[in-house]
Amino acid sequence: MKRILCLLCAVCLFFLSGCSARTTEAQTWAYDTLCTATLWGGTDLAAVFSSAAAQGQSLLSEDGLKQFTASRDGDALQISSDLFKILNQAGILYTMTDGVFDLTVAPLSELWSVNTATRPPDGQSVEECLDLVDFSSLTVTESSLTFAKKGMGIDIGSVGKGYGADYTVTALKNAGATAGIVSFGGNVALFGTKDGTPFRVGIRDPKGEASEYFGVLSVTDTSIVTSGAYERYFEYTETVYHHLLDATTGYPRQSDLLSVTVICADGAQADMMSTALWLMGSEKGWALYETLQKTEGFLPAEVIFVLEDHTVRVSDGIRENFTLTSDEYTLD
Repeated sequence: MKRILCLLCAVCLFFLSGCSARTTEAQTWAYDTLCTATLWGGTDLAAVFSSAAAQGQSLLSEDGLKQFTASRDGDALQISSDLFKILNQAGILYTMTDGVFDLTVAPLSELWSVNTATRPPDGQSVEECLDLVDFSSLTVTESSLTFAKKGMGIDIGSVGKGYGADYTVTALKNAGATAGIVSFGGNVALFGTKDGTPFRVGIRDPKGEASEYFGVLSVTDTSIVTSGAYERYFEYTETVYHHLLDATTGYPRQSDLLSVTVICADGAQADMMSTALWLMGSEKGWALYETLQKTEGFLPAEVIFVLEDHTVRVSDGIRENFTLTSDEYTLD
């Protein structure tokens, strides 16, 4: 479901003034969301931005929502080196979460359709979809992806925008951009500086309005991705059903985390990590984070956990760059 307003981003930004370089504002629609950018240096960057966003999306999927749906048992498809890397990381997360995080959740995501649904699906439909959710049944090589069953599919909702923002930043740099803030529906990628100081990024308050934030990060040359169940959901008989599904049960996962923010140079990794960590909850999620810091194939990352009791836990590597700005929260 298309988000009409930019204010629905999971991360809100505010910027310092005082830059004398050329400034370009750009926006386009990709990955089923409004994508925006504020850029410095270079020329014709708005056109480059729009083109790169479309190209990055086409490398993962035709519609920006899910990559491939098997039309028959054993359906084999060609994949890019980028998607091969993403699938490798997703496979590690699948194993480490005991299948709770699973990119083959696409049939379930389509069944729930939380952006438009008014009631939950029936149990039989959930069970039928669960039969099509199993990352371990995929056969992945450097150039191909093979599904075991007809109807299986990969949902890139937890990776597409992070990947796309990174892809677009690379194109902008190649076009002469010296600094920028690129936001793909709240997945933010930052590069360079506009006045010699890092960008200041306000992290969305999961209990507040879309424009409210509880803390500020001073960073650059990185991606920032936040996951939480506070934005995409529907209510039925006084029960909230959100979009973060447990692939082992077929139903929305319960977590004691309000939100998880991941800061990492790899946007696709940050995107997947933020979802997986939220799904695992505060204790198991933090243990998973620490394990991933030592896992081959994953870049170093920093995290911010916001718990239901309004405690904020910040990893050591980013603590000095983080400022709590709301008296509704306390630092662990």
